[in-house]
Amino acid sequence: MKIVLTGGGTGGHIYPNIALLPKLRENFDKIIYIGEAFGMEENIAREHNLKFHGITCVKFVRSFKLDNLLIPVKLMKSIKKAKALLIREQPDVIFSKGGYVSLPVVIAGNRLGIPVVLHESDLTMGLANKIGSKFAKSLLSSFPTQLAGKKHSIFVGSPVREQVLCDVPLVPFNNTKPTILVVGGSLGAGSLNEMVRAELGTITKTFNVIHLCGKGKTNREIVNPFYKQLEFSNHIGGYIKGCDYVISRGGANALFEILALKKPALIVPLSREVSRGDQIENAQFLSNLDLCQLHDDSISLSKNIELLVANKHKITTAISHSELSDGKSRIVEEIVKSIIIAPKKVILSAK
Repeated sequence: MKIVLTGGGTGGHIYPNIALLPKLRENFDKIIYIGEAFGMEENIAREHNLKFHGITCVKFVRSFKLDNLLIPVKLMKSIKKAKALLIREQPDVIFSKGGYVSLPVVIAGNRLGIPVVLHESDLTMGLANKIGSKFAKSLLSSFPTQLAGKKHSIFVGSPVREQVLCDVPLVPFNNTKPTILVVGGSLGAGSLNEMVRAELGTITKTFNVIHLCGKGKTNREIVNPFYKQLEFSNHIGGYIKGCDYVISRGGANALFEILALKKPALIVPLSREVSRGDQIENAQFLSNLDLCQLHDDSISLSKNIELLVANKHKITTAISHSELSDGKSRIVEEIVKSIIIAPKKVILSAK
């Protein structure tokens, strides 16, 4: 059997696809990735020995811009290109992780009669998955809630990368202080970096700090024996395992990796001014279940860390009893099931 993976624009839409590869390779003879031409998913796909096809993708800008008026025309061109690729590859199923990159592939697949399975990582759906859900056979979710009232949404959990689970603990300090890992996502987080550095002297009186800053975002002027900066790490699981506490943004993939490794975390989500609010919703949902601590903007970061330490036992206990778990096996089961229930049509032409 043959499967097409799609989704991209950010690591949050790409790495869950990569997390599924071991399970997918048990069930599929060929795995193809369709993503944005020259986007970050192309390099990641090739690193994992996936055949890659690039298409031109259209990103919707939420603030009003004249360029948005051209979206329908550009989207139709992208759908036509995706359709031609699907006819050439003849996949049995398409699995989409969302993001603007995925939409033309999902629409083209539906028009050709290929079963489409979507997965939504966040508590609420992003724009691409909201539209794409109208063309999908199945809509899978990381959180145990029904997505936007969709009757066909199925709770399966989030795919956690095997490497994250298998990484050896990494501890770059040789003292007895507890260690905090700060991570802002695959591209880093400028405002979170500034928040940490503004109180670094206070924080490092009690803690070691490992700071994954993002590419080009390290500050070489800081000299502190209890502070280690890295742009990025391919062994994030090792750093999570080696630390005592985590400070993170509220992206779903990061949250589920932290939960899988059972670490108490302080979540500092992106504000609604710079996002659709999905990180706030994710973090609030988990905080209500005592699975993490949501950052309180009315007090300092140091005070938030004190609260995290005080709540450590409550959080780790809640994590040990949580139904939220690694969803790789369930996701692949649903993908295979979609082929059995709705086998693809024979594709003859692009017309």
